[in-house]
Amino acid sequence: MKFIYLAKRKPSFTHDAFVVRWRRHGALGMSISSGSQMSVYVQAEVIDPVPISGATGAFDAVAYLAYKDGTRFDRYAEPSS
Repeated sequence: MKFIYLAKRKPSFTHDAFVVRWRRHGALGMSISSGSQMSVYVQAEVIDPVPISGATGAFDAVAYLAYKDGTRFDRYAEPSS
């Protein structure tokens, strides 16, 4: 299973403050038990100005996650009430 996560910073964060928090968020995600089930985790921040013709700066960062074959996600689901 693969995910692409797009992140947008809060207006109250500077770009530099956002990058620090974004990197901390990734490290935390990799440290929890579900992080060990990932085969790939990549984070990137947007380059300003946007260097690709036709691209927008609508998001401030992107993450790509790929989980190992056979990973069961039902054990991470919140219990229903």
